Amino acid sequence: MMMPLLRIGHEPLELERIVGALSDSAGAAAGADGALVTFLGLVRNHNVGRSVRYLEYEAYEPLALKAFERIAGEVGAR
Repeated sequence: MMMPLLRIGHEPLELERIVGALSDSAGAAAGADGALVTFLGLVRNHNVGRSVRYLEYEAYEPLALKAFERIAGEVGAR
């Protein structure tokens, strides 16, 4: 089963799974369609004199999914 390239999830990102899905997509050889660039950053442990323990990200899911559909359509057209 192919992993969707644009999706919203509640679980932590699994970089190895993402790389595997991209390199295996449509039977293409790894790297045949370009590059995968990721960013891994460290969050400072303080902000405005307070301790930072974690970050939370959120999205309005219906709007985000519509944006994903638009992006996928643009990619497909190119």
